[in-house]
Amino acid sequence: MIYESGYRLSTAQSVPGGQVTTPRTDEGGDAACWLPRVCPECGLLADQDPPVMCTHCGAQIPDDKPA
Repeated sequence: MIYESGYRLSTAQSVPGGQVTTPRTDEGGDAACWLPRVCPECGLLADQDPPVMCTHCGAQIPDDKPA
């Protein structure tokens, strides 16, 4: 990016006025819709939607959806 003053901006450089900018990146992470698949006993993420039995510790992962 080139500003009117002729300065070129690259990653984490100061721009006129003393401000430091960095390129915006999208932060990743798992979606909240995976939460029902998390085993309440050991935290393993199940391969299938509940109700299902945890393949690691054998606990039941309940279907908490309202009826």
